Parts: sequence; structure tokens; C-alpha cells
Amino acid sequence: MGRINIIFGWLWLLAGLLLGAYLQFKMGSSPEWMDSHQRMLWKAFHTHASMLAIMNIVYGYGLERAKMGSLLRATGGFLAIIGTILFSGVLFLAGIKYGLAKIAFLGTWCVILAIIILLSGLIKKS
Repeated sequence: MGRINIIFGWLWLLAGLLLGAYLQFKMGSSPEWMDSHQRMLWKAFHTHASMLAIMNIVYGYGLERAKMGSLLRATGGFLAIIGTILFSGVLFLAGIKYGLAKIAFLGTWCVILAIIILLSGLIKKS
């Protein structure tokens, strides 16, 4: 599972950076764009996607060191990925349909639970 988190993390980082490049290209556009909800939410996606992508990469390496069963390992890795998509991915989609921003909190709780699972495996003694 750790390898999947690492690959996902690099892909998500690329998505965040590509959107950042697009935002940079649009810099100085019309005042409507500069003050738009879409730009604000896409900037939030760019920032959070990058941070959560790096978290997934580090999480993947952490899973390789954690002392836990394969089911718990898979659950933690899955929650980290789903949480990243639900949190930062929803910020991107909310730039298209604003009402979707309300479900981003679900991703936050998935990531928090994933981190608790990983910590339990890293703290556990042999």
C-alpha cells in the first residue's frame, strides 16, 4: 500500500503544480477573475493539494516502517488517498460548482484517521 500512496502523492503534486501554472498564467487577468470564488478555491486546491501530496509520499514511506497488519496498513493508506481527494479535490470541483465545498470536511477526517493509524503502527513496539 505504501507504494500506492507514494505514486498517488507524486501524481497529486503534479496536478496541484499544473493548476498553479494555470493560475500563474491567468495572473493579471480581468478584475472579475482576480476576485472570483473560482480563483480563490483553485488557489486553495493548489496549496492543499501540494501539502497533502507530500503527506501521501511521506505516509507511504511511513507505512513501510510501521508495525501493523496488512488490513490496517491498507485501511490507513486508503484513507490518506481518499481524504486527499475529498479535501483538496473537492476544493477544485467547488471552483466549478460552489456548493460542493461543504463536503471537504469529510476528507479532513479521513486524513486525521489515517495519520492516527500510521502513528499507532510507528509507536507500537515489536
